[in-house]
Amino acid sequence: MVQRFQKSIALGAGLIVVVLLGSATLDLWSTWRINQETSSVVHAQKVLTLTSDIEWSLTDAEAGVRGFILFGEDKYLSPFQEATGRLDDLFASLHQETADSPEQNAHVHRLEEAAALHMRQLQQAIALRRKSFEEAKAFTASGEDLRQTHELRKLVENVEAVERMLLATQKMDRDEHDH
Repeated sequence: MVQRFQKSIALGAGLIVVVLLGSATLDLWSTWRINQETSSVVHAQKVLTLTSDIEWSLTDAEAGVRGFILFGEDKYLSPFQEATGRLDDLFASLHQETADSPEQNAHVHRLEEAAALHMRQLQQAIALRRKSFEEAKAFTASGEDLRQTHELRKLVENVEAVERMLLATQKMDRDEHDH
């Protein structure tokens, strides 16, 4: 009888160990899965924040140049100057964040080229205003800056849409793997 009792205790202890190991394995897998999902979301949020910061920097630069064109005072150029310094860092960070996706990096490269062109045209508007208000006014009235602003917004939307698509694809892949 004692021997049977000892076997029951050993069997019970063995079952407890198996259940605890299974629970620990499930906990580790769940933690890994949550970390993967969190990492993907954090990455996507960084990309979306960077694209938003780029768009705001370009908008600030343009607003500053418009103020300078209207009033001819250098104090209005500070947003343009700040954006000029900030954009290089923002694009470097965005390229780093999108390095894992050649498709996304190509979108970022197109956005960067369009932003550089826009900044050069804003610089041209500044130079024209330094010569005369009428020349700067004519340059601005051409509408090219508005067309570029629209194009920049479309490129930002493309980067953001691709990032959201990549995040959704990663989630679907994880979900398929789980089932």
